[in-house]
Amino acid sequence: MCRILVIDDDSLQRTTLRVCLEKLGHEIRLAESGVKALKIMNEDAFIPALVITDMVMPDMDGLEVIQYFHTHHSEIPLIAISGEVPDSYLQLAKRLGARAAMAKPISLERLQEILEEILGSPA
Repeated sequence: MCRILVIDDDSLQRTTLRVCLEKLGHEIRLAESGVKALKIMNEDAFIPALVITDMVMPDMDGLEVIQYFHTHHSEIPLIAISGEVPDSYLQLAKRLGARAAMAKPISLERLQEILEEILGSPA
């Protein structure tokens, strides 16, 4: 089990990821933007072992989230997700520091595989 912070402005996507990840035994916190995610970390002292971030969001987009974490929390791996951007944008997310990038809709099986790769144990 690990702590995962899910950042996505789509409430259905956030809820779906929460349900799937909680079934795998993880502790999940949700944020609808990068700015809200940073508030959760600062105000609630929630330090995740992994961050899953959408790429297209208000306030702070996924690339900004990735750059922030790369600079301030480089030990926390990130997974970039999006259904609204070209594949090249997701590849840019990987070049900027995301450990993985996935197009929506997200396959639970693929997400599980990526979690195992990143976290080093069965998700």
